[in-house]
Amino acid sequence: MVQCIWPNFEWLSPGSSWGINSDPFETNLLNLGVVIGILGYFGSGLINSLLIERKQAIEASLQDADNRYAEATARLEQAKDGLEAAKKQAKNIRIQGMLAMDKHESAMFWAGQRAFKEIEAWREASLRLGLSRAKSRVQLRVSRSALKRAQEAIRSQLHKEAQEAVITNNAERIGLLK
Repeated sequence: MVQCIWPNFEWLSPGSSWGINSDPFETNLLNLGVVIGILGYFGSGLINSLLIERKQAIEASLQDADNRYAEATARLEQAKDGLEAAKKQAKNIRIQGMLAMDKHESAMFWAGQRAFKEIEAWREASLRLGLSRAKSRVQLRVSRSALKRAQEAIRSQLHKEAQEAVITNNAERIGLLK
């Protein structure tokens, strides 16, 4: 058998006919190739521009997300710093409050001690004054009683002329009569 190197043109032969190819695999591949070719030729610019716009939108979204992440991270760090500062300030306020409370407590204690000592001193002074007044009253009563008894004793022992002489003599001494 002899092989021919020429391509097979049987479909051009006078006995063959032109017609519809009913083999679905051959026809689908041909149709798909034609559709892809047409789309590639006419739609490449449109598809390229759509892909470029989508790429730019995605890049912008990623950049925006990165910016928001950086801002959120910075705000988080500021909030952490603020929280630490607030904790330190609260600790200082608590310490200052405790110191002030201790100082006030000590001041109140010593003020109470001073007030107690003053009250004790006033009580002692009041007792001494009361005792002094009582002594004065007793002395006054005793002296009046003694004077009254002495006057009665003198009256009973002295007669009227002697009494007048004693009174005159004493009055001259004092300087009432001159």
